Amino acid sequence: MLLTVAICTWNRAALLAQTLERLTRLERPATPWELLVVNNNCTDHTDAVLDSFRGRLPLRPVFEGASGHSHARNAAVRHAHGDYLVWTDDDALVDTTWLRAYERAIRRWPGAAVFGGPVRPKFEGTPPAWLEAIASEAEVQSAFAGRELGADPIELNGEDKSPYGVNFVVRMLEQRQFPYNPDLGRRHNAGALCEETNLVKAIFAAGGTGWWVPDARVEHWIPIQRQTLTYLRHYYTLRGRSYPTVYPRTTPMLWGRPRWMWRQAVQAEVSYRLARVSGHPHRWLKPFIKASVLWGVLTSPRTPTNPPRSLSRYQRPLARTWARLTERPHQNIPLISATRHGDLAAVTRLLASGVPVNAQDSSGCSALHRAVSLGYEEIAASLLAHGANPHLVDHKGRSACAGSTTPPDILHGIRQRYHRLPMRAGTAGAPLLPSASARAQGWAADLERRGIIKITGLLTPEALTSLRTDFARFIQALDERIARGKADHKHYDEEEHWWPNDQAYVSNNAFKYSPDLARLCCHDDLIACARLFLGRTPFIQRGVAMRYLPIASRDNDMFGWHHDMEERRFKMMILLTDVEPGGQHMSYILGSHRLFHPYAMFLKSSCGIEYCRKHLPAVETYDATGKAGDIFLFDSNGGHRGNRSDAAATRDAFFVEYSADHSELWGGDIDPGVGEELARLEHNPFARLLTVQKKWTLPVTRHAPSWVENLSRLERWL
Repeated sequence: MLLTVAICTWNRAALLAQTLERLTRLERPATPWELLVVNNNCTDHTDAVLDSFRGRLPLRPVFEGASGHSHARNAAVRHAHGDYLVWTDDDALVDTTWLRAYERAIRRWPGAAVFGGPVRPKFEGTPPAWLEAIASEAEVQSAFAGRELGADPIELNGEDKSPYGVNFVVRMLEQRQFPYNPDLGRRHNAGALCEETNLVKAIFAAGGTGWWVPDARVEHWIPIQRQTLTYLRHYYTLRGRSYPTVYPRTTPMLWGRPRWMWRQAVQAEVSYRLARVSGHPHRWLKPFIKASVLWGVLTSPRTPTNPPRSLSRYQRPLARTWARLTERPHQNIPLISATRHGDLAAVTRLLASGVPVNAQDSSGCSALHRAVSLGYEEIAASLLAHGANPHLVDHKGRSACAGSTTPPDILHGIRQRYHRLPMRAGTAGAPLLPSASARAQGWAADLERRGIIKITGLLTPEALTSLRTDFARFIQALDERIARGKADHKHYDEEEHWWPNDQAYVSNNAFKYSPDLARLCCHDDLIACARLFLGRTPFIQRGVAMRYLPIASRDNDMFGWHHDMEERRFKMMILLTDVEPGGQHMSYILGSHRLFHPYAMFLKSSCGIEYCRKHLPAVETYDATGKAGDIFLFDSNGGHRGNRSDAAATRDAFFVEYSADHSELWGGDIDPGVGEELARLEHNPFARLLTVQKKWTLPVTRHAPSWVENLSRLERWL
């Protein structure tokens, strides 16, 4: 085994000398190591500093002329000889045991792809009083790359438990598979951030694992010039520039950006200015950060403000014909050739025969590049299901599915089809659980055919009583908040709320109240049915508790015909009260779950009767009525609606959402005792839910559905 320590630098020769001097004091690991320093087009005396350390360190300088941290990182990857790439920065001061700590961790967890360690900001001199007052805040720590996940090793998850770029390790196998995005990363004093964060997320999304190494300590040197509001403003602005800036075409725009964003930026800036005059730093920090991030998004040159336009129905056939006519014999890789001709049957045969799915032609394009550029959505989905690498770049540095160059309607079509294809065995996300029972297979077959099924007898009377008791606890807690005037609905992402207009109680954190609901979700037959229906390993997205009080019929929001703006999703409804015909039941359009809804319709979430009549041989609706304890399983991609009646009884129900797409996990709480039970399962469907930050604790920044924002972030839905 060989370790490669990599540092990228630009015009910080004095700090680099300090970093290299600290590296000379490292305790030598048993494993051989090398040091790569990438000169990213420096104009100061960096080369002289490097020359002064020759013979003192196993140093190998590398020059990268393309400006930008991501270009420099990719150059280090190309030149590294090691089995693991150990990253740090030119302003970091590593602990003497730093490299040995990572060496021990790699030997302890040989299957892990990512490791990370603590980073402590080290301020030059004494920080100003305002900075000392807020220096421990998480957002301020992140501005100075501070990172601390505890004194014990823990498993990383690529989300809230993820390393920072100044101190992390990536196995070379994954590092070469996932290059750094040139659109991200600092570019001299401009650019964007998060290039390493996106890479780590992509590795975890592909099935990689990682570990926190608390002994691999690093100090991050913060010079006096950075201990200013000017620096913090610059940092948060760059963070804003790393966010996607793709919006639905229906969004009202002003100067090339959404009007709502300008309004929020001005409001936040005014709030900050006013609080700065009269308040403590804790009062002005939040609006300061919000304003800075929004100004960053508003001034971002990185992506177009509107999604790239798709080829018209007249242009696409011409593009496909041109692709066939310009195919050259020396480029004739069978899989790529079949893709260029749009021959799905040939592509399927070639994939089944085991041909390399990521083979590239003389321009660096893979079959996936060709399928996406020509709009062959089903072929692209099939390639992805067989392990095609969406991050592979051609000779111009373009990946196949980049959100900045791929129209969202094409990405949307690929995503829909991808989620309806079975995963190839051995591919990340493919189910590896034991065979399903005959009952589970029957449920899955009926669900595939109809889109909704009713299950009776799965809940015992004792279990139903327990669920009702838990539900009553939720109602009591929300009633107390209603009495204090603290519960009225403000936005959909809240933990729980009261909808006065619709007379509905809602909790998006139902597992907090009901341990037995969490246990029911892990029933072997339910998990097996979800796995068979989704074709992938299922994860729980959210648990919902919902009470409908009697109220007159209505057609707004969820009470009109709609789908849930998801791909294939397995949803469970558990009735806690009897629901009679003509009452407050759900209606479902049978077979509508098989439709591929167009991108424009997803933006509106509608799925009406007339739309289904145009696309289905016949339209038949099903009313989900039954007794307390009955369970309905349905695919919420199909058309459905809630019905209301002022003559019906109150309806109480729990809902649980399962999906193979973990881009929309809500997070949540669960009884610690139940958590210990679930941890012993071979497959714990709560494993991802319990590691993500709870959605209701995040600032509400969505002005488009999350599925739109996540289209270009393939690591979130592959």
